[in-house]
Amino acid sequence: MKRRIFALVDCNNFFVSCERVFRPDLQQRPVVVLSNNDGCVVSRSNEAKALDIPMGAPWFMYKDLFARQGVEVFSGNFGLYREFSRRVQQIIRDSSNDFEAYSIDESFVEMSSYGITDYKQWGLDLRAKILAWTGIPVSVGIAPTKTLAKIGAWHAKKDPRSGGVFDLSSVVEGTPEWRKVLEKVPVGDVWGVGWRMNKKLLAQRIETAYALVTQPDLWQKRTFNIIGRRTIRELHGEPSFMLAEDVRGYQKSVSVTRSFAHAIEKLDDLEAAVSTFATQGTKQLREKGEVAGGILVFVRGQGGYTTGTPAYKASVSLSLGRFTDDTLIVVSQAISGLRGLYKAHTGYKRAGVILYNLVPKAAEQVFLSDTLDVVHFLEGRDALMAGIDELADRYGRNTVQMGSEMLSGEWHSAKNHMSPYTMLDWGHIPVVKV
Repeated sequence: MKRRIFALVDCNNFFVSCERVFRPDLQQRPVVVLSNNDGCVVSRSNEAKALDIPMGAPWFMYKDLFARQGVEVFSGNFGLYREFSRRVQQIIRDSSNDFEAYSIDESFVEMSSYGITDYKQWGLDLRAKILAWTGIPVSVGIAPTKTLAKIGAWHAKKDPRSGGVFDLSSVVEGTPEWRKVLEKVPVGDVWGVGWRMNKKLLAQRIETAYALVTQPDLWQKRTFNIIGRRTIRELHGEPSFMLAEDVRGYQKSVSVTRSFAHAIEKLDDLEAAVSTFATQGTKQLREKGEVAGGILVFVRGQGGYTTGTPAYKASVSLSLGRFTDDTLIVVSQAISGLRGLYKAHTGYKRAGVILYNLVPKAAEQVFLSDTLDVVHFLEGRDALMAGIDELADRYGRNTVQMGSEMLSGEWHSAKNHMSPYTMLDWGHIPVVKV
């Protein structure tokens, strides 16, 4: 059996890097990006990390420090980041058919079947191409397992001598080099070790990946579930996690949720928000080539410390009738579900839409009872959705909107530090004078 080799391509400080593409003057300055509603820090430049600004730092607690230290602050421009992610992933996908988009800023590639003899050079070439074509710096880890590839990417970020690529493909378990690589990695940075498990391990003085992997088998069985034990096997160089597309081919759900800048009470405001979420969710489905069988709509009211009363929470799950990626159908169902949840005189602070029971578009059902007219109608709706997506990609997301999206703008999250940049305006492209 041929030895598997995986690569992890990890965008460095991704949200910050996206903002810096349009603001090259910020290359050596501390920069942070805030979450929805300007709540907390979700991305930091290395300069911001050097100021001991933690991930998740609340904006209201750190804003004075940001001002004193000259930290540049951006509200999350997540539409921009998704577009950068799509472009980076397309470059990676073009380099390998065996590809998994693990998250918005991380992608796995399996390289075993491509006859590559110099994995390091492959990584350096890919990294240079991504940087030249998108402006996004990445780190590449290469190893016999996905977990070790993550560790390789960790070293690629930490070690300037690596050139952004760390190759573990030839490192053998039990050798001094293998031990040296694992000893440098904090156990909390091992893929799959959450903060609770990290706390438990540190209490037992298990502080590094090497200390974890050399614990007795009986201790491992008592401490970890099957997924955790697979992680340890991967640290030994035994592949236990394949590419997600090997296993399922599609993700389990698409979720679009937001917190509001202030509590809203009117049904029109909520309908505008939920319609927008449903529209964004169905576009994501079409981008991934998937269709959904069900939709969940939820709302969260104001409560707790603000009102002294429990927060109103409600949700409803609805079947979409047939698997679909049709925005008109999904928005209609979302609004129908929302109206059943709505309570007057309640201040709402959050809402969301989750599309679930996903299957590939190619597996979309056509019922035996469907007439030719129904089939033609569905084909026409596919063409309509494709046209809407093309207009959105060319001229901006809000070029074509559902009427219910335009009922109100009161629900929008606070974005007081939002960059104006998009990928659709030539005027936003940086100009270099030489």
